[in-house]
Amino acid sequence: MLSRDSLQLELVSTMAMESQHHIQMHDKVHGITSEIVTNKKEDGSFGKSQTFYFIQNDEREFLTMDEVIDACNEKFKFEGENPETEIKYVKVYAKRDAING
Repeated sequence: MLSRDSLQLELVSTMAMESQHHIQMHDKVHGITSEIVTNKKEDGSFGKSQTFYFIQNDEREFLTMDEVIDACNEKFKFEGENPETEIKYVKVYAKRDAING
């Protein structure tokens, strides 16, 4: 299961433009991208930032980290384990103990 602590967002790019500042971060392991957009005010100071999250090969856009984590866990749900892990069950035949039946 993916959690906030397991995300490994690394800086990919940053752009400072006349009216905006844009930062892009990516987690290669989980295929999650974060984009932070901050508009500049007329006086040159920065306004409130807005963060967007994306999952690789998924068209949806998420506005909070919790939303993207929940969506990622739902998308890659595999009996509570890592989606890259396969669970195999082994059936074992054993003689019954005479006392326990």
